[in-house]
Amino acid sequence: MALESWVPGVTAECDFPLEKIPFGVAEKDGKSRCVTAVGDYVEDLQALAEAGLVPNPASCFYRSDLSIFMSLGRPVWTEVRLSLQYLFSAEEASLRDDSELKS
Repeated sequence: MALESWVPGVTAECDFPLEKIPFGVAEKDGKSRCVTAVGDYVEDLQALAEAGLVPNPASCFYRSDLSIFMSLGRPVWTEVRLSLQYLFSAEEASLRDDSELKS
């Protein structure tokens, strides 16, 4: 059964459902930022870490690339991905209802 999200258009068939949350780098305000995506929605990982909503091991999301994060390995990736799945889930309101925090 597919996980449900508050993000419009997120289904098991979309490119980035909750089960396949990616990590990447995107430009925001002229700076490269570590991001994630769910459906067509992109979120800044540094902003989520600063708000205490996702773990930020070794301050890796304060960088302009994912090299430190990727070097930490699968257990850390899984921990962060599980936190993101929870934040984007249909039942969780902390990010959904925070218009300032949403990218």
